[in-house]
Amino acid sequence: MASSVLFASAVAVWYPIPYRDSVTTDDAYVRADLTPLVSHVEGYLVDVPIRDNQRVRSGDLLALVQDADYREKVAEAQAKSDLAAAALVESLSQKQYQQIQVEAAAASLRALHAELDRAVADHSRYHALLPSGSVSRQQVDGIDADVKRLSANLAQRRAEWMAAQQREKMSNASINKARANLQAAQSSLNLRNIDLGWTRITSPVDGVIGERHVRPGMYVRTGTLIADVVPLPHVWVVANFRESEITHIRPGQRVTILVDSLPGRAFEGKVDSLQPASGAQFALLPADNATGNFTKVVQRFPVKITLDPSQDSQSSLLPGMSVTTTIHTSTGLSSGNFIDWLTGWLRGRV
Repeated sequence: MASSVLFASAVAVWYPIPYRDSVTTDDAYVRADLTPLVSHVEGYLVDVPIRDNQRVRSGDLLALVQDADYREKVAEAQAKSDLAAAALVESLSQKQYQQIQVEAAAASLRALHAELDRAVADHSRYHALLPSGSVSRQQVDGIDADVKRLSANLAQRRAEWMAAQQREKMSNASINKARANLQAAQSSLNLRNIDLGWTRITSPVDGVIGERHVRPGMYVRTGTLIADVVPLPHVWVVANFRESEITHIRPGQRVTILVDSLPGRAFEGKVDSLQPASGAQFALLPADNATGNFTKVVQRFPVKITLDPSQDSQSSLLPGMSVTTTIHTSTGLSSGNFIDWLTGWLRGRV
C-alpha cells in the first residue's frame, strides 16, 4: 500500500497532472429563441404599427392585412351554414311527417283487415245457408263480391304501408346527408374565421422587434416574413469546448460568464446540458476522413448554459454577444470520482 502511494507521489512529481477544477473558453456566445413571424394569408398590408427595436408584449398587433374580402368569405360561409341548418330542420320535419304517414297506413291496414275478416265469415255462413234457401243467390253473390273487393283493397293498403315505410327510410338517409352537409358548412365557416383571424399578425411572446421586413401597402403572401421578435431578456449561452475539456463537465455545475461588451461585469449561470454530438456532425456536409490523408482536428462540443434569473443586469445581454465562460468542474465532483480519474490517468501514463 505504501509503495503504491509512493509510486503515485513520484509520478505526480515527474508528470504534470492535467486535472483542473475549471475549464474556460472564449468560443461562446449569447443565444435566444429568435421568432421569425410570417404571414398566414395573402393580401395588402393596411397597417404596420411597429418600429425597429420596439418592445412588444404578447398579443400586440404587428401588422394588419386588408380583411374586406375575408369578411365577405366569412359571410358567404355563414349563409351556407344557415342553409344547411335549415335543410336539416326540413329533413327532420319530413321524417316526422313520414312517421305519421306510416302510422296512418298501418291503422288503415288493420281496419281493412278486420273488415275483410268479417266479410270472409259472412261468406262462409251465407254459403252454408244457401242450400236451405235461408239466403238468396243474389245475397251470396254480393258477399262474394265484397270479399274480392276487400281483398284487393287490402293488397293496395299493404302496398301503401310498405311504400310509407320506404319513404321513412329515405327520410333517414336525407337526415344523415343534411347533417353531413351542415358539418361541412360549419367546418368551412370555421376555416374562414381562422383566415380572418390571421389577417391580424400579433406577437406570440414578450420581446423586442429585431427588424421590420414589411411596410404598409406591400402585398404579402403566405410565408412572407413580417418581423423577427427576440424574447428578451430570456437568453442563454452556448459555449463550444474542446473534446478534451468536456470530460468532467456535468449539468448543474456553476459557470462564471464574462461579456466582451460589458467589461467589469460577471454573470453567474449553470450548465444546462451538453449537445449529443460535436458541432461538426450537424454541418451541412460533415467531414469524412475514411479516405485520403488524415489530419486530426480537435472537435468542439456545444454546452448550453442557463443564467441565474435573479441577476438584474441580465437584461443587457443580447443574442450574438461574445462571452468567455468558465465552468467550475469541481462543483458536483465527489472525491470518489476524483480518485477514479486519478487512478485511470496514472494507469494511462505508466
